[in-house]
Amino acid sequence: MLHINNGIEGFFFKYMTTEYPTISSIKTLFAVTLFFISGIISSYLYYKFPKTGGIFFPGIMYTSSTVIVFVISNLPVKLKSLSIYYVLMNLTYLVIWLLTIMSSYFAFLGGIITAGLGAILTFILTDKYIIKFSFEKMKIFIFDLEF
Repeated sequence: MLHINNGIEGFFFKYMTTEYPTISSIKTLFAVTLFFISGIISSYLYYKFPKTGGIFFPGIMYTSSTVIVFVISNLPVKLKSLSIYYVLMNLTYLVIWLLTIMSSYFAFLGGIITAGLGAILTFILTDKYIIKFSFEKMKIFIFDLEF
């Protein structure tokens, strides 16, 4: 039987076992499949309903898939934080989409800026509401531009 006292050893044991849970290969495969299928479905719905709300589907599908992955990964997330994240991510998607459409006159520059901004906002919202991690905003912006 494993006995851990409430001292510093207990703190480190708790930190190492609950702060960063390991993710199995099955969960990873599930997450990849989920994102792939949600991407196909959201693209289909986006083009199927262009004038009746098709724009909402990619943001809703992707954010819903992300929330499901957070839940199956056993991240210690509160329902309130998850709800705020969900709403803000969908609003972020819509704002970035609107900025991209509005910048169609100078698409090469506008698309680069909105893609980098979207990536940074995604990381900021995840860091604030889901799990804390360190990242450099400029590297995220530049990395997103490469793809």
